[in-house]
Amino acid sequence: MLGLGLVLLGLILIVLETHIVSGGLFGILAIVFILSGGKIITDAGQVLGFAVDWGLFLGISAALALFLILVGRLTHRAMKSKDTAGTESMIGQTAVINEWSGRSGLVLIRGELWQATSDHTHNFKSQDSVVIKECDDLKLKVEPVKILP
Repeated sequence: MLGLGLVLLGLILIVLETHIVSGGLFGILAIVFILSGGKIITDAGQVLGFAVDWGLFLGISAALALFLILVGRLTHRAMKSKDTAGTESMIGQTAVINEWSGRSGLVLIRGELWQATSDHTHNFKSQDSVVIKECDDLKLKVEPVKILP
């Protein structure tokens, strides 16, 4: 009965892993509990009147381990990737001046007009290019595009 309890606890931990951020800890514990419970069950010969082979528990644990590795790699890749939506994704992008006066104006980026400011006074003309340096309260901070010699 202890073996069956460990296997069931392992299955519960798998469900918890999908709902609680544990960094894979619940998944690793699930594998350990399933293997430990499986060892106890196979040593006893049967559980609830059914003969169970050790290969069943090895297969479940191997599949779970592969799944955890796959999800972990995909999560790591997603966390490292550059933002593709929202204002953060515009930082470093080039925008085109629509109108400008002194230290503020309107810029066009991705087909949208945005209010923009600059730390310094610039004489930007319509269609000049600028680089977005940051976004603060839906206002973009821009700088002139630096042309390398």
